[in-house]
Amino acid sequence: MSELLSKDLKEQMLINGQDHLDGNDVDRIPMIQLLTPFGRATWILTELNPRDSAFGLCDLGLGSPQLGYVSISEIESVTNLGMLAIEIDTHFKSEYPLSVYTEAARLAVGLPKILIC
Repeated sequence: MSELLSKDLKEQMLINGQDHLDGNDVDRIPMIQLLTPFGRATWILTELNPRDSAFGLCDLGLGSPQLGYVSISEIESVTNLGMLAIEIDTHFKSEYPLSVYTEAARLAVGLPKILIC
């Protein structure tokens, strides 16, 4: 299903997604951050469901970050000159639950660079 997500990461995110579906609503630590290297769009994701939807903090770089679902296959379909235009932020090390990133984004009106880098 996914070129962006490694098999191990996908499996862990699916476990988180099933846990959520089972009613265990916990404030999860994000598993991955995706970004557009030549833009401001950023996704900080915690879980994945079998229907290809990942949950997390989504910011298209327009000043209105939101918690919600995003299609991984749609993200993978975004290309620039035939190459994938959305990348994994390999420097992202999640230390806080998603609510901390959400509140920081709300206060900064977008995902602050300190959280992105």
